[in-house]
Amino acid sequence: MAKISVGKKDLLWVYWSRFLTIGINVLLLPLIMKYLRDEELGLWYVFASISQIVNLFDFGFNSTISRHMTYAWSGADKLKKRSTAEGYSNTTNTKLVSELIVTCKMIYLIISIIGFLIMSTLGTFYIYKVVKEGVTQKILMAWIVYTVSVFLNMFYGYWSSLLQGIGAVEERSKMAVFSKVTQILVAGGLILSGFGLLGFVISYLLSGLVLRIAGKIFFYRCTKSFEIHEKVQFSQVKNCFSMVWATAWKDGMVMLAQYFGTQANTLICAYYIDLSSTSTYGVMTQVVSIIAQVSSSYFNAYQPVFSSACLRKDKEKQKEIASKTDLIYKVVFLMGTLALLTLGIPLIKLLRHGMNIGAGFCALLCLFYYLFNQKDLFASMISSFNEIPYWPAYVFSSVCSLGLSIVFVGQFHLGIMGLVLAQLIVNVIYNFWKWPLYLMKKINLHYYEIYTIGFRGIFEGVYSKRQ
Repeated sequence: MAKISVGKKDLLWVYWSRFLTIGINVLLLPLIMKYLRDEELGLWYVFASISQIVNLFDFGFNSTISRHMTYAWSGADKLKKRSTAEGYSNTTNTKLVSELIVTCKMIYLIISIIGFLIMSTLGTFYIYKVVKEGVTQKILMAWIVYTVSVFLNMFYGYWSSLLQGIGAVEERSKMAVFSKVTQILVAGGLILSGFGLLGFVISYLLSGLVLRIAGKIFFYRCTKSFEIHEKVQFSQVKNCFSMVWATAWKDGMVMLAQYFGTQANTLICAYYIDLSSTSTYGVMTQVVSIIAQVSSSYFNAYQPVFSSACLRKDKEKQKEIASKTDLIYKVVFLMGTLALLTLGIPLIKLLRHGMNIGAGFCALLCLFYYLFNQKDLFASMISSFNEIPYWPAYVFSSVCSLGLSIVFVGQFHLGIMGLVLAQLIVNVIYNFWKWPLYLMKKINLHYYEIYTIGFRGIFEGVYSKRQ
């Protein structure tokens, strides 16, 4: 069996890619803050928010396909709609892997075409609506390039999920490294040459192409010793799609909820307040999101191992990964928050004179993202059992937070602070505590064991590394 395991080298590459992402964003952020006008900076975050809407047409296929690929790679005899397979063998199910690959290609071709049509029509209309001084030829060109780049990224988006599914953690991290290096080099050169927003968009296009090309090369390298068939009958694809769709649509509902619960606030800010405030909100959510991403890196590396443990019903492995995940998340996020409050805010104000960033807003934003991302970590572990019980609560909460955000901003004029308050109030009522408790009950994990098992696992890893 092609055993899924994550070694120290894999984990090192994960953190290296995360820290490189931070380093590049640290370099890019001052660059775009210095050379892009407030309206251009705000417009970039509007671009990104619109593309997030379009990416919702992925509708959960990315994570679901990755999960099912893990099952097939771990030897599952067949896919099931609402649970892991009952039986598995000691060899990779190459027939099932082949079916998943072909199904992926068909799904993402359809998704990318739909996304392109949406951005070309409704997206263009929204851009003309929010740019009150009029859409210039330069802005229109930037939007066209961005639309094409989103189409290409969606079309080849499955390589990343396939690599994640087979546990190719190192290769998946290398993709991100190559992509980010391309982005910083191209963006730096073009922005300094006076291309402005257009230069940043072109760098995004090229970095996405590098990401997808590298993904394809790495995947075929990792699977070259296996007999992967490209010729799959339509009936097999249809059956594979029905298995994937059974949980993918629930993951899709979660994606919709996540977007409207967080990213849609950028569009609300641009519509109800102004692009200058949008740039402030966009920059700060980007920075805090980076802290959350780094804090979650451990589970991102070990998710295929956790899914494989769910297939094999290995409770001890499940408890070990869950405990170390939450403990590492807590420590790293706390350190990142302290660094942001003491060093990050003064540095951002130094780079962007006049950007109004209150310490209270920053602290509240960090608190929200800490709880929000922690809840998502536990939800991801629950989904590894091929169960998505949390989707109705996610959808209900997102609708409530979206409505409350509009009320706080549009009626009470609370500004960007109101956007964060609305999300925090709604989610703390249920989601923030419900799903961590659900997972701990499912794997029989007591809260104190997060520290006992977590600390033991971390120290044993450090000790074995020194040995």
